[in-house]
Amino acid sequence: MTEPKITETLPAISFNAEELEAWVRAIVANYEGLVVTEDMVPAIKSEMAGLNKVRDRLEAARKEAVRRVSAPIREFEDRIKAVTAIIVEARAGLDAQVKAFEELQRADKRREVQFLITATLDEHGLPGLDIPIQDGWLNKTKPLKTIKAEVEAIILRHIQQERERAALEQARQDRAVAIEQKVEALAEIYGFSLPASSFLRLQDLQVPLAEALTQIEQAYSARAQAMRIDPAAPAATPPRSAHVLQPVVPTAAPGRPLRKTLTITLEYDAMREPAVLASLRHLESLCASFTRIPGMRAA
Repeated sequence: MTEPKITETLPAISFNAEELEAWVRAIVANYEGLVVTEDMVPAIKSEMAGLNKVRDRLEAARKEAVRRVSAPIREFEDRIKAVTAIIVEARAGLDAQVKAFEELQRADKRREVQFLITATLDEHGLPGLDIPIQDGWLNKTKPLKTIKAEVEAIILRHIQQERERAALEQARQDRAVAIEQKVEALAEIYGFSLPASSFLRLQDLQVPLAEALTQIEQAYSARAQAMRIDPAAPAATPPRSAHVLQPVVPTAAPGRPLRKTLTITLEYDAMREPAVLASLRHLESLCASFTRIPGMRAA
């Protein structure tokens, strides 16, 4: 490689510095200690204009000297920049070709990584899971073995998250069932039902289930006390009457079980209606047929 051979000759500028300084000091000496009065303002402005002219002449001389001395430097810079531009242009052409080749390699690597992801998802039975290709996986130095390990780590995190979500949802469902069963059991005992909206806040999993069930019991107990209901005592009901008709029992056909028909009229305390209706639903499940008389209150 041919190295640039540069010989510097430092610029030298000579001028009558001492003479100029003495001349300028002599000029400004006329104004030392001067106190300007109103009648002197026009003359002082004229003096100031004269000082500006002296300053401008010195500045012009400085700039001209610097321009002449800097001319060889500017010429040197321009020539070096022109040579450098040749290198830059050549490198740009090579860089474009290298990048095109690397893009082809990355495209091939992308296909390999996508195949690896698909195969790994099939191994875990999760073909529908979307795993975006990370930019670092396309590097030539990134081995497929390492990429597979990272993909499996993503899949295992997904599986764990799904298990946690499923467990959380199951916990919510179990709590809802437990609360519903508790409410139904207490409604059966006390003979009245409290609105479901009263216990919505107890669906929060942050509240222990035992505490939630205790609060439901307390709510029913408080309502029963307000209504003066004792769940341990027989319900005070008005006199009841039941009229039972038993028509002639038909003879059972051979091979068929004997069936009977029973007609019942019930009279009950209105406060016990939920328990009565629950009993009727149970009775209906035991019968081959169960008919309610039109106009009567249905369960």
